[in-house]
Amino acid sequence: MSIANSIHTLLGTSPSDLIAYFEKGVFHVNPETDIKCLSFEKALEYSQAIHKRTIIGKSLGLFALDDAGDSNPYCYVTHGPCAGAVLHLHHDDASTIDFASLDHFIAALTSLPDSAWIDELKPEPSLVFATQSELDRLLTESDENKDVFSAIYLPVTRDISNSLKASLVTNDDFFVREAFANWLLQHGQSGDLQFAEQLSKDMFNQVASPASAALNRIKLSGPPQLS
Repeated sequence: MSIANSIHTLLGTSPSDLIAYFEKGVFHVNPETDIKCLSFEKALEYSQAIHKRTIIGKSLGLFALDDAGDSNPYCYVTHGPCAGAVLHLHHDDASTIDFASLDHFIAALTSLPDSAWIDELKPEPSLVFATQSELDRLLTESDENKDVFSAIYLPVTRDISNSLKASLVTNDDFFVREAFANWLLQHGQSGDLQFAEQLSKDMFNQVASPASAALNRIKLSGPPQLS
């Protein structure tokens, strides 16, 4: 089976940049460190395991790009509002969208010095994706994995309607409220004071702490300067 057909069979879609990358067959591998981008056969096998063993693997249509031996691979995203981006899958923490595209991920790897390890790869700053409609759906339908996806989507979200903010601040899942509290800390503006104040009184400190910091920042310095 061809690379394109194998990718389509697993993901239900055929991203041209992902296919071209594996057809080119040039992968960053440093035997002296843990930078080990995978050949297509190994990437396909790893991706199949990710789909079976993780909550987000199949939903986001993840395709593994590397294996540093730490169970935290970088993966190409094929489904959802961040399709085309590269996600850093964390097995014991919130996964993060780190690069806007496969090309940006490869460029970042290429720019690393020869002695660098994978944890020296810095996420691309100020990434923004149109996630609001998906966040609305997750909360409206009470998706059982809304906590996982809120933690992924909110850090790369800028514009949120007041109705969605109200849903986030009153959500029954404290992980969702925590994700929103961290969003307020980074991006909250003067109109968000009521939400920061409400969350600052949350019974869970991991929600109340960032919300309190957000409340103080908004009061003292006003809207953040976005880069």
